[in-house]
Amino acid sequence: MYLIIILTAMLIVTVFNWLVLGWTFLSALFWVTAITGIEIVITILLAIITGLCMPKKIYQERKIYAVGKRELNFYHALHINAWKDRVCELGCLGGFSKKKVAAPNDPAYIDRFILEINKGMFMHTIGTLGSFLVLFVPVPGFWSITFVVACVGAVLNILPLMVLRYNKPRLLMLKSRLMRNQKNASAPKDDAKTDQNAVQSESK
Repeated sequence: MYLIIILTAMLIVTVFNWLVLGWTFLSALFWVTAITGIEIVITILLAIITGLCMPKKIYQERKIYAVGKRELNFYHALHINAWKDRVCELGCLGGFSKKKVAAPNDPAYIDRFILEINKGMFMHTIGTLGSFLVLFVPVPGFWSITFVVACVGAVLNILPLMVLRYNKPRLLMLKSRLMRNQKNASAPKDDAKTDQNAVQSESK
């Protein structure tokens, strides 16, 4: 999906600069390709720097990672379920795939999953903002090429960010259910201990 978006955008921008703005086709293609390459390098460097330099505690649950009901309704209005699985998920490169919940009954795994979702949110937010760093590169075609490439880069970060934020409440609900089940499972044992202590007290 990402490759299709990138190649389609490159083709449209190249043809626009060629036919509308009077660039030669080869010149337009060269600069579109060069600026797209620079954008990809910036994105990769930001991901590496963010992944290596940010302390893990910054990904722990906090208000900035919360997803409200209105936001969820917005995602439903976009029919996110119909296309979210086509969005590229590269968490496996960092050692934890978020493509599916592999161990839905393991609380420790769910906690790790939520932490990784928060990490993904943070990194894609940085990536969205960082996409516009290419605007500072002194190359021709600021509005007709560079700005468009920056916007495409931002969209490619916003899409996985939306998927992560859509999935986050479901992970929290799963965690709550596991905690509730654990509490219910331990309740009889606690009651049994209480009854045993009561019997011992009476016997004394």
